[in-house]
Amino acid sequence: MHADIPQRANIRWNEPEFLQELQLDSQLRDTFEICSTCRKCVSLCDSFPRLFELIDSTPDQSIGSADSKCFADVVDACTLCDMCYPICPYITPHEFQVDFPSMVIRYRAVQRSKGNRHFQQDQLAETDRNGRLFCHLSRFINWVTNKENAVIRLVLQWMTGIDRGAVLPRFQPQRFSQQSVKHQKQINVDAPGYGRKVVIYATCFVEYNNSNIGAAAKNVLEKNGIEVEVAYSECCGMPQLEGGRLESVSKKAISISSELAQWVDRGYDIVSLIPSCSLMLKSTWSLYLPDDDNVKKVALNTFDISEYLVDLLRKEGITDGLRPIGGDIMLHHACHAQAQNVGPKSAIILRLIPESNVTVTQRCSGHGGTWGVLEKNHPVAVEFGRPIIERIILDQRQYFASECPLAGNHLLDGISKYDKYGHSKVERSFHPIELLAKSYGADIV
Repeated sequence: MHADIPQRANIRWNEPEFLQELQLDSQLRDTFEICSTCRKCVSLCDSFPRLFELIDSTPDQSIGSADSKCFADVVDACTLCDMCYPICPYITPHEFQVDFPSMVIRYRAVQRSKGNRHFQQDQLAETDRNGRLFCHLSRFINWVTNKENAVIRLVLQWMTGIDRGAVLPRFQPQRFSQQSVKHQKQINVDAPGYGRKVVIYATCFVEYNNSNIGAAAKNVLEKNGIEVEVAYSECCGMPQLEGGRLESVSKKAISISSELAQWVDRGYDIVSLIPSCSLMLKSTWSLYLPDDDNVKKVALNTFDISEYLVDLLRKEGITDGLRPIGGDIMLHHACHAQAQNVGPKSAIILRLIPESNVTVTQRCSGHGGTWGVLEKNHPVAVEFGRPIIERIILDQRQYFASECPLAGNHLLDGISKYDKYGHSKVERSFHPIELLAKSYGADIV
């Protein structure tokens, strides 16, 4: 596990006590009581306002007199953004060992064990099944899920629980790993980083929804003399983790880490393109499988793409050739990038682009993966993203970038809702690596 990431207590999810309701209720009450005395996280997400409203509405303003049935409303609002953990004063090594996100996952695992499952969310979480099928039917699926297709989206909302106003990822006809096989390598042997080797863990989003991010990463890495391979066998398990499906997460971790560990043994660094997936590989898997050697090896050798490029910059240096892209940049430092505790590495990389000023915002977008597209959650997701949206509109930057494409698209949609006077110059959301590739001369519009 990376030393930069705050250390957490291992999750003993396969022990019988983990699924016992009485023990869970005790943990919930102890944690909620601690949170109530602190209230540092009140602005992070809707879980904490709901919790404090629940406590303050009891006769003695104590969690002790609150009905356990009311806890579901608090837990359901958690997006697992992980932003509460780094700022909590009671995390490990404090004796309280508070870990609100892990407690939420335990709650959802207990509910699943009782048969209380969210069918729609479970189906959304099947990213590999959906991706393989929907890529073959991409034109039809993209038409069905287009927000402008109002009648179909209303029917889809009724059938699936997906809010008709939520922006859904588009699917591409050819998967990124398939495109990569046809890609002719163009490694710059004169670059300072020549001799490095990287295997890109593509992530399900890049694999099925946006191969442009992967292509941009390969372009930048090869221009810097780095040999690049692509590995993608299945999703990292983050969508399943959101639903408390821990057995599924552990199976994925064992399978993927077994493959990636072989690349490490051959001298390759692992680079992940999406922060949520980077976080899974670097730390989350290790919480649930602390004794698995492959999981440990992967954790120690995985980098987020911007983190890797900053490492290259500081050790060997990056190759020349960056050119102005014609505008300033607003960067959304995504929640799961912040949770890795390595600092805003994307900002460091983007500030290498000549003549572009970079402004960073660190607020949560409110999207929360599969959480934010559901009808019951989407209005809350939009409201929590509004401060960033308003800032993007007011700053009038030419470019908007987010390390999390789902968050980026969610915020971009918010701009179209709230920018009533057309102040914003932003036309699309970029991944930071796309803007760096653009600065190197790649054809990215």
